[in-house]
Amino acid sequence: MSLERLGTRDETPNPRRGCNLLVHFLNALLAEDLEAPVAEVDILNPYNERETLDDKLTIVDVKARDQQF
Repeated sequence: MSLERLGTRDETPNPRRGCNLLVHFLNALLAEDLEAPVAEVDILNPYNERETLDDKLTIVDVKARDQQF
């Protein structure tokens, strides 16, 4: 059977699809510790820019904020 007969899959990258999966994962993992379930996830820039010339550039694995930010 050819791929043409099966139809084509949409391979366009969709970053929101991964965020939706992350929301469900976080809610499942942290359900007992959360006051309210996670509703949305935004992937933030992991670089903490320097505020002065003497500061070091830092890169974090995870950067998060909540609605109270």
